[in-house]
Amino acid sequence: MPAESTSTTSQNTTTTTTISKPPPPPNFDPLPPTSELEKLDLKLTPVADIPLALGMAWSDEQKYFYVITQKGEVFRTPPDFSTVELAIDLVDQVTPYSFESERGMTGVAISPIDGRLFLTYNDLNKDTNVVSYAFNNGMPDPSTRRLVLFVKQPGISHKAGNLIFDESGALYISLGDGGGNKGATSQDYTSLLGSILKIIPNIDGDGYTVPTDNPFVDDPTRAPEIYVKGLRQPHRFALNHANGDIYITDVGESTNEELNYLPAGTSGVNFGWPFMEGLEQRKNGGMYEFTPPIYQFAHPSWIAIIAGFVYHGEKIPKMKGALLFGDMAGKLSLLGRDGITILKISESGNILTSFAEGPDGELYSLSRTGGIKRIDPV
Repeated sequence: MPAESTSTTSQNTTTTTTISKPPPPPNFDPLPPTSELEKLDLKLTPVADIPLALGMAWSDEQKYFYVITQKGEVFRTPPDFSTVELAIDLVDQVTPYSFESERGMTGVAISPIDGRLFLTYNDLNKDTNVVSYAFNNGMPDPSTRRLVLFVKQPGISHKAGNLIFDESGALYISLGDGGGNKGATSQDYTSLLGSILKIIPNIDGDGYTVPTDNPFVDDPTRAPEIYVKGLRQPHRFALNHANGDIYITDVGESTNEELNYLPAGTSGVNFGWPFMEGLEQRKNGGMYEFTPPIYQFAHPSWIAIIAGFVYHGEKIPKMKGALLFGDMAGKLSLLGRDGITILKISESGNILTSFAEGPDGELYSLSRTGGIKRIDPV
């Protein structure tokens, strides 16, 4: 999947691990042609009114969705969204909500290994915490809390904070550059900031181990948790569970939003921030070879890019295999085989915050004031 153009600054090259990709599994849906995506007639169906919703994860064991708010609440709702109940309230532990802030409770996931609820949030000192809870009758049990990961933050912005498990139980975590350092942490391989991490949470207590196939496990000069580096504010990224490909959306500073692509089995790459913003060089220098995005989206028509999910549902056959993503201002788009399709539906006026996937592969949009909506065919 080539970039529109290539522009890099390099002196040395990062260690890059590339594993040969196996044949696509039977349930793999390839990217569809944009000519098919352009024909889609879709609608947004409101399903739950939860203000400041910022993430939603489905539990196969509990048979509930768990929805987080930026303030620090976790709600549970059944698959038909007929009720919404407060499951756990961490507001007094989470950075107070501030309009247009990039901190608070930002990520939620369910472990495929032991079914625990995983959350990430910035605490009252604005530092990053990844924690987990066991369930008791469908509710997170505060007495079972474990601290999985703690990261000291240098500033008040660029916290990122997405959580995604793969089928093996490895947890991927996105961290922004932390703000206040002009992106220096994004090129500092001793820092976990400006990265996507890959760890394995312990199943019997606090903490984690590092996967043996992480790219820097044998390099004492680099943090072994790092999976990829050189990111500014990767608020959301998408793991295609059908084949292992990863799409990373990185929020730009002044000129461009990035859609980055990481083929399955590839790690250790550096996406270039702060030397690069999209395909454009911001300043000279840099110690590493930088991987360009596959697409960039210029300001001011784009504000803050947000990755969703690769669609594997049944309701919208022509959308199978497409990556859903959007922009904070409400624009919803699909990545196809030969380009980008901007959809006619939009979250305009609501401030798009995230996307979610149901157990049936159907997709949802989440917004700050518009709650949760399902993407349906007309």
